[in-house]
This record gives sequence, C-alpha cells and structure tokens, in this order.
Amino acid sequence: MLRIILFFSLLSAAYVSYGQQTFIVNDKIAPDITAQYHVLKDSPDVKQGRYLALYKKKIVAAMGNYERGKQTSIWHFYDPSGKIVQHYNFSTKQLIYEVPDDTLSYKISYDFDKKIADTDRVTKPIRIGDIFYGYQPYLKLFKIDASTLNRQPLLYVVLQVLVSPNGRLAECKLVVRARLNNNIVDSYLINNESLTDDDKLFIPATINHENVSSTIYILCKLTPNGGVSIY
Repeated sequence: MLRIILFFSLLSAAYVSYGQQTFIVNDKIAPDITAQYHVLKDSPDVKQGRYLALYKKKIVAAMGNYERGKQTSIWHFYDPSGKIVQHYNFSTKQLIYEVPDDTLSYKISYDFDKKIADTDRVTKPIRIGDIFYGYQPYLKLFKIDASTLNRQPLLYVVLQVLVSPNGRLAECKLVVRARLNNNIVDSYLINNESLTDDDKLFIPATINHENVSSTIYILCKLTPNGGVSIY
C-alpha cells in the first residue's frame, strides 16, 4: 500500500513538470483490472505521464510512463499475487527481465515455422506485458456461447497466438476442445483491428539469431459468465 501511495504522489508531481494540461482517467481494462492515468486535455485519446493498473483494486498489475501516447522508459509487470514477472524498457526496446516459464502457474508452449535441430539456438516469442497483463486486451474480446459453456466440464480452451517475424500479432484465436477426444468443438477469432498497436507488440522468436514466425499456446480457463481467464 505504501508503494501505491508513493507512486501516486510521484504521479501528481509528474504532470506539473510536463507543463501541459491533463486530467485523470479511470479505466476498466479487464473484469478485475482497473487503470489510472492522465491524458492531454486538448487530446483526450493521448496518454501522458505515469500509468498504474491494479488487480482487484489493490495489487499492482502494471506501472510505467507515457509520453504523448507512447510508452517510454522502463515498465514493470506483475502477476495476480503481486510478484514481478517482467521489466521492459520501451525507450531502448529491450527486455530487462522475464520470469522463467517453469516457475509459472499455467501451461504455455511454442511452435516455430522452421524445423529445429539440437544444435540450434532458439529464443521464444514474448508478449510485452507478460502473460497476465499483456493478454488482457485479447481475453476480454472472447465470449463463449451459452450452448458451449453448458458443456464446460467436458471442455478445455487454448489461446493460440501467431506472432510474425517482425514481432507483431498476426492472428489470435481461442480454440475450444473436447477433453475426451481432443476434437475442436468451436473456435473464436479476434479482429486485429479492435486492438491498438501496443496490444500487438511482441519480441519475436529467433532461431540462430534469425527472426521467425511462431505460435504461442496458452491453456486457459472458462469463467462462469462465458469469459476466459489465464489464471
């Protein structure tokens, strides 16, 4: 709590230094995640200054800085328990830290568009914002049909994200499968135009230092109201 109070104190001070008129926006970006940030008074769509997202109004999910609508400097991303999972520098476009996959509480896997030999050096694709915060813009666009939801105990869902070699979202869909035979029951495709440029940003996969297309598979959960959750 002290960290959040201190953050908001710095938040208020930051806007004076910019010398531009701004006002505060409180935005619900996911069912359990709210964000507070400033926008320019003469350009309400342009974020300016410090940004804070909270999970269940008390746990930091993301914090960082905007300058005229662009994410700048180092951003910090957290999991639902408040543990740090990623540091990313938007000014230098460098990943500073990401928690290893084998420490996570969910299942994630990757495919690559090239065959991999044992001697190849491979790096995975990475969503900026990490798993919990970074995929919220995708998850909130899915709504499972009631007829499908009624079969929930017999189903499982997988988020499939295709990432291009230049580190952009190429395709995102949710695949609903039957537990008994693994057959596809239904699938839902995201309209990429409904996402912002920031929502589509990834670090691309590489094989021997060459960028390649890749697919990320994340096992998800169906919520009682037909939504989708990773945690």
